[in-house]
Amino acid sequence: MVYGVGADIMDIGRIRVLAPDWDDPFFVKTFTESERRQGLASADPVRYFAGRFAGKEAVFKSFRAQPDSFRFSEVGIVNDGDGKPCVILLGDAKRIVEEKGIGNISISLSSDGGMVVAFAVSEYAACEPCEPCEPNNRR
Repeated sequence: MVYGVGADIMDIGRIRVLAPDWDDPFFVKTFTESERRQGLASADPVRYFAGRFAGKEAVFKSFRAQPDSFRFSEVGIVNDGDGKPCVILLGDAKRIVEEKGIGNISISLSSDGGMVVAFAVSEYAACEPCEPCEPNNRR
C-alpha cells in the first residue's frame, strides 16, 4: 500500500550556473559519492545532477517528513546495471523510513528541454489484509 507520493520539477539552469565547479560545497553536501561519480561520467552531468536533485525532493515529499529531518546526501539516486534509477538511503533518512514502516521506494526521472521532473512513491513494507477488500487492499 502506498505511504506517500512526491513530485518535483526543476529548471536545469539552476544547476548549470554551478558547473563546472564540481567541487563546489553544494555538490559535496547534496550528492553522495556514488552520485557524483556517476554524474561526472555521464554524457550530460548538468542534466544528471538536476534530475537527481529533483529526485531527492520528490523522495523527501513521499516520506511526508518534517523539513530538515535529514540531509539530501542521505538520499542517493543511482542507476542500477540496467540504467534504472534506484534510491539508496543512509543515516537519518534510513532511520525515518524504518520508523514509518516504508519498505519500497520507486522513482522515475525524466527531462525535456531545460526541465527535469521526478516522481517518487513510498510504499509500506508489509501489512495485514483488511476487510472487505482483502487480499487486494492492505492497510
